[in-house]
Amino acid sequence: MKPEKNILWIAAHTITDSPANGAEITDSFSIRAGAKLGYSIKVRDLQSFNADELDDANLLILSNHHEFDRKSRELMYRRPYICFVHDAGGWMQVLRRRIRLFAESLGAIFLSPLHQRQFTAYCKDSNTRWTLIPPYIGPEFKPANVDRDRDTICVTPLCRRKGVWGVLDWARANPRRRVDFFYPPRFIEPAAVARAKLLTNCRLMGHVPHNQMPAIMSRYVHAIHLPKQHEAFGRAIAEAYLCGCKIITNGNVGAMSYPWSKNLAEFRRQVASADLKFWDWIRRVTL
Repeated sequence: MKPEKNILWIAAHTITDSPANGAEITDSFSIRAGAKLGYSIKVRDLQSFNADELDDANLLILSNHHEFDRKSRELMYRRPYICFVHDAGGWMQVLRRRIRLFAESLGAIFLSPLHQRQFTAYCKDSNTRWTLIPPYIGPEFKPANVDRDRDTICVTPLCRRKGVWGVLDWARANPRRRVDFFYPPRFIEPAAVARAKLLTNCRLMGHVPHNQMPAIMSRYVHAIHLPKQHEAFGRAIAEAYLCGCKIITNGNVGAMSYPWSKNLAEFRRQVASADLKFWDWIRRVTL
């Protein structure tokens, strides 16, 4: 695929969402990398794209869609497209009910081995080309020159599906441990806030801009993430790992399912080169 070709990036979110969650952050890095390589990339969400823009695009990248109505699906079939899959839960519903959208794509990008395994059972006969590419995480996520004087950090939306209830259960069972919660102002369940305030070893720290997190994460000995459902990657826990935190998690975090996940140096190398791997794969699959 030549760099001058036009790409229409259609997302279930937008990269202008502020503050951004993991999918938005990952998208934004991928889009910036593509632009630097010379691709012309127009970003739209499901509500803002139109048929004329589809006709002008050489390739569609469908990012993290949870809901496709019939009209949208029929429009997308008109152009070559690639599925860039972030979440397991939402896309599983797409696969079960609307498998054609996935099966007729040029290819699909998964974020981890755990993530891919959730899908392959539903597409055994698909000709879709699969690939594994972790999210890009930059070199700023490294241990900062600060005292590691805090116990445990948890960076996640305060909602049940993201596993915050499991972390609160863990904090209750380990009263000598102190857990600080950092979270975006979206997806806050009042019941989770109320429960955290009842635990004397938990603090609600609120939202901090993404570029300030390396210095904050570097102050903690441990980072915890206990998602209830399989999570495609788990960007925040991976960032904490790169900042030198000891990880407390379960078997539902895709980032820790790679064979190289226990080797910190290799983990760092893999995520640092992920944006270039992303566009190299796009180029090869569209030749």
